[in-house]
Amino acid sequence: MGGRWLSGASIIFVGLALAGGIPAVLYLAVEDTQRVENSIGIVLDAATLLAIIVGGFFAVYKLQIFRDFEPHLTVSHVVNHRRIGDRYVHIDVTVTLRNGSRVRVDVQEGFFLLQQIAPAGDEGEQNLIDQFLRDEGTQDFQWPTLDEGSFTWGSDGVVIEPGETRQELSEFFVPVDVNTVSICTYYYDSRRSRASQGWGATTVYDIMDA
Repeated sequence: MGGRWLSGASIIFVGLALAGGIPAVLYLAVEDTQRVENSIGIVLDAATLLAIIVGGFFAVYKLQIFRDFEPHLTVSHVVNHRRIGDRYVHIDVTVTLRNGSRVRVDVQEGFFLLQQIAPAGDEGEQNLIDQFLRDEGTQDFQWPTLDEGSFTWGSDGVVIEPGETRQELSEFFVPVDVNTVSICTYYYDSRRSRASQGWGATTVYDIMDA
């Protein structure tokens, strides 16, 4: 970004030097009044052309900046677990939403999905693997679901300013014989965009030494 500003400043400096310096040189070098007037007219035309070129450069530059003005969240998970009694494992997921864009991000709705990867569940491991290979790993494939749900942060939603982070805690209980789970969280603003235009993260987590 610093290089872009430096290039832009250099172009402005050169343009000003040409626009101001050339008429002065011509004025001193040319004695004939008519020739001076003609020369100044040529220089003004050249300065106008230069201004158009510089303006076009900055228009393109600004359009590139505007691309950074799209709202964007980086979603990440920190997962922990512990055994609860002889039958269940408690899983807590700290979800961090970081606004890495230059504009505020409004979030109103979201959902979570907890799926069991290992052991494969009632359908059997081989059946699931066969289905995965048959579907070529597309989104049509689904691991057995342990828990799922959606939520809404009120009518006003949540505002995350540029550079800010927000953390959310989710908790789950799974049977003690579950070895590996997939945790998916997703957030979006239904008032301004479709659900497909949100931000999310998926973490595959191995439950060890529970």
